[in-house]
Amino acid sequence: MLSLYKLQVEEKRLLELAAKDEERQDHENMRQLVQCLAENEAAAQASRQNTLQEVKHMLDVQKIQPKNNAPREGGLDLSACGPASLQVLSGEDHAHQMRIKAQQEQVKLWCAQDSISKKMAQDEERKAEEEHAAYVLEQDRLRCSLEEEARLKREEEARLRQLENLEYARQTQERKMKEIEDEKQAQKLQSQYLQTCPLLTEDTNMAVNRPDHFKGYEKDTRNQLWAENDRVLLEKQHNIIREKQAEDDWASYEKHILNQMRNNEVLKQKRRDEENRLHREILAQQRAELQQRRLQEKAESLPAIDGQFFKGFGQSCR
Repeated sequence: MLSLYKLQVEEKRLLELAAKDEERQDHENMRQLVQCLAENEAAAQASRQNTLQEVKHMLDVQKIQPKNNAPREGGLDLSACGPASLQVLSGEDHAHQMRIKAQQEQVKLWCAQDSISKKMAQDEERKAEEEHAAYVLEQDRLRCSLEEEARLKREEEARLRQLENLEYARQTQERKMKEIEDEKQAQKLQSQYLQTCPLLTEDTNMAVNRPDHFKGYEKDTRNQLWAENDRVLLEKQHNIIREKQAEDDWASYEKHILNQMRNNEVLKQKRRDEENRLHREILAQQRAELQQRRLQEKAESLPAIDGQFFKGFGQSCR
């Protein structure tokens, strides 16, 4: 992250240096342009001044000639006037210097406006770059903050998961220890029972006639139990027979339903075949009628030639 920030700072510094070099180059170009315009204007002014001096000298030379002195009284005879007579006519451009100066000022104003607009555009671009750099830095800061929060959250979740796993492991260990302890206690009780059971240890006191020992049922009770067992067995046989009868009835009903469905399918197929046969017959009849109608239309469209037409061959019509 620090290297990215340094890279952005270095890039921003290089952009500022490039902008300064461009601005310096623009100022230098503007200075050279103004200097070139001033030199061209000075050369043109000097050329015009020399031309005016030459014309003025020529006019002064021609002015002393008698033919070039225009009469002061009476009407003017243009044919008798020379080039020197133009000095007394109006039409000189007295605002030439002011117009040239105004043009130069206008050019300077345009150059200044262009320089100001370029400077404003550069300032706006620099401001936009600064805002973008601040925005990128803020994004990086927020991203780092979110990554740090996510890292802390993951670490906290991992720590809680580790504690939960430890708790599960402890409970599992306790449950296993309890199961082992219960198994040991059960084995202990079973071993004690096997060692103390009178029947398993063949205790002779079991043979003693004691009132708490079971000596069997009476004859009537036994007969009643046997009758009850016979009745239960007979009822079970009857239930089996009824279930089998119900299954047979259901199988016959299912067979009957299947036969009906099969018969219905056969009837449906027969009806479909009959309908298809009728449709085919109707289509064949319509096709025959259509063919007959076409033949009839074709015959009606051509003129009929009877036998009398051929009987006239080879005979004179007079």
